[in-house]
Amino acid sequence: MIPIPFSRGGNRHFHSIDGRFTMLGVERRQRVMEMLTHDGKVYVGKLAEAFRVTEETIRRDLEKI
Repeated sequence: MIPIPFSRGGNRHFHSIDGRFTMLGVERRQRVMEMLTHDGKVYVGKLAEAFRVTEETIRRDLEKI
């Protein structure tokens, strides 16, 4: 699993679902871009797991990028 830092301090880019904190789309896409720049490639399944979203959500994010 890719380590993704999550903030619990009221950052507006995060929200809670069932007590777990997840990123909003704008922040998630920014992180994906950083990973692409650093690694040159990303994997949908690994991103979905790391960001706690569906693979479909990651694919939509990649289309927007």
